[in-house]
Amino acid sequence: MKTKDLIKMLQEEDPTGEGYMRVQGGAIIYVEAKEGYWDGSYKYYDPETRKLHITTKGYKVDVITIDVNDIVWDECGDMKKIRERIVPDFEDYSDPNQRKEKYDNFWKNVEKEAVDAKESWEQIEKDFIDRIIEKYKGGWICRYLDGDDPFKMKETKKLGYRCLWYPLQWKKGIKKDTLVMGEVEMFRDNEHLFEKVKKGKYIYYKLIEGGKI
Repeated sequence: MKTKDLIKMLQEEDPTGEGYMRVQGGAIIYVEAKEGYWDGSYKYYDPETRKLHITTKGYKVDVITIDVNDIVWDECGDMKKIRERIVPDFEDYSDPNQRKEKYDNFWKNVEKEAVDAKESWEQIEKDFIDRIIEKYKGGWICRYLDGDDPFKMKETKKLGYRCLWYPLQWKKGIKKDTLVMGEVEMFRDNEHLFEKVKKGKYIYYKLIEGGKI
């Protein structure tokens, strides 16, 4: 379905434009236009021929949604932060017992997912730390220009694409390799392992002697 067809359909179904959108049960947070081959193929349906097309041609507009489990994992299973971001409302149930049951079941499921999220993020963090320490001990140096914010992503263009990158970088001789977001966060969030050392125009992250995970 093209955007113009969707807009027409929405205007016919909801002329006031005051209704909330729901896509596969999630809440829409933004839309993003991109080339058809970017992030894999996309699908569109032809109601006249009843055929589902799968292609990478042209361009597409992704509708990005967020749901309960997205927030649970985004907050790494931290229930205090999760409760601040999720607002369930079952007050339309007239029976107080039914309302309580809905709330109890809702938070029970959230807490169950939070346990899985917390354990998974802890393992991911350990894997990231192991990876950057192994790379560090292999002779790679992590540095960024003094006065720059190493954790602020900047826009650049590479091969015609709009990209985001961190000024923080690994270097070994003339070779360069970028860090994934999780690796960058490990330097900032583990001051017991890495200290910042100024040398010339650069700030270096240095592994603390005897530092342990």
